[in-house]
Amino acid sequence: MSLNRTFMPYQQRWLRDKSLIKIWEKSRRIGATWIQAYEDVDDIITEREYTPGRKVKKVYFSSKDEDCGKEYIEYCLMWAKIFNVAANDLGEQVIEEDDRSKVKARILEFKNGGRINSLSSAPTAFNSKGGKIVWDESALHKDQRSMWSGAQPAAVVWGYPIRILSTHKGKLTLFYRFCKNAKNGKNNFSLHRVTIVDAVNDGLYDKVMGRATTAEERAAYVEQIRTSCQSEDIFQEDYMAEPVDSTTAFFSYEDIELCTVDGCLRDFEYLRNCQNPLFAGWDIGRTRDLSVIPILEYIAPMLYTRFLQIFAKTKFKVQNMFLSDVMNLPTMMRCCIDGTGMGMPLAERAQEHHGKSRVESITFNNANKETLAIGMKETFEDRRIIIPDEEKLREAIHSIKRMTTATGAIRFDAERTELTGHADEFWGLALAIHAKTGGPSGPVTVMSTSLSTLKHHDKFSGAINYSTY
Repeated sequence: MSLNRTFMPYQQRWLRDKSLIKIWEKSRRIGATWIQAYEDVDDIITEREYTPGRKVKKVYFSSKDEDCGKEYIEYCLMWAKIFNVAANDLGEQVIEEDDRSKVKARILEFKNGGRINSLSSAPTAFNSKGGKIVWDESALHKDQRSMWSGAQPAAVVWGYPIRILSTHKGKLTLFYRFCKNAKNGKNNFSLHRVTIVDAVNDGLYDKVMGRATTAEERAAYVEQIRTSCQSEDIFQEDYMAEPVDSTTAFFSYEDIELCTVDGCLRDFEYLRNCQNPLFAGWDIGRTRDLSVIPILEYIAPMLYTRFLQIFAKTKFKVQNMFLSDVMNLPTMMRCCIDGTGMGMPLAERAQEHHGKSRVESITFNNANKETLAIGMKETFEDRRIIIPDEEKLREAIHSIKRMTTATGAIRFDAERTELTGHADEFWGLALAIHAKTGGPSGPVTVMSTSLSTLKHHDKFSGAINYSTY
């Protein structure tokens, strides 16, 4: 059988790697178990030796549940048929039993006496097994340490190969540690990593469609998968081989959803005629990051998100003109601005024009970010804010992690992604909330700048705007 004609490049790389221990961090549904079944059948019928004198006569496979085990056995039977070798399905048998537990396996027996055993996911499944070990979806097993304790001697003591395949399930798994140590050269595992993008570029979508596809079609296919996940965290973990540390997410999806209402946004004309106090925040960006200016209306005891202006790669001149129109709203009480780095002169300019009592410049150091994050968290937990049902806003809020540094300091930050950027919407909203809750509001002073002075001012007539100048 020609590997080049039958398998995609990432599958070929896996098969050609004859390392004693190899690990595969992978996207879902890219044919990893399918190709592993091929390797296992091939090892049995050729009696391959990964260590001199140690022929592979038995394979022990365990996955997360019974259905995965059945699917694996079906793959093995298919490959045996293609190899034109007899494989007798002996069905499920108890292969090990003691007073506390039974280890069951569905067994395929080959003409040369070799056996493939699809085990249950019991923590002791691999204990005392002499042969090749295949641990599928290892990150999803409940007792990973016991599984590894049983599997590890197969390679280290007896010289049989071990295969570990999984998608990620957070950063607290043994699988994550294996991958991290392999990347840092701290173990002798051969590491393979295949995301959905890698697989699609290697021909997966061509196989799905049964024809050659264009780059545009492949990109649209990946985007369809991402969108259907309904969560950037799910897409990153299940398809992009990026573990999501949900234990450190500062905002749960439940916290966010309970404060989400579709239709709370208004146009700018509403703000001009608003009779209730308004508060704003400005997280500043220019090239890499977005600039985000949320405007909140206070109707005691609630804060309603009424406007969310987002600038992408927009000149500061344009952003400043928009801020002037924001500060000139009749009931605009206070605005908090990110005064870090390039934000410092912009915050100073805003204070000169609108007064320090109405504009606060906040440096984004760890202490101030903690104050902002905790203040926003309390507002959400008390259900005193309403936000729009917008995916980017929701994911930006959820992306914030509470981390402890090596020195013991608390840090709030987010990993940069294509969907959420660097959590720009989170910090803009946190600043706007702080404008209401973080100090006294100064007097309202209306200045004589109008939106009509801004070129393309119609860009500000909608609720959420992405502008590029």
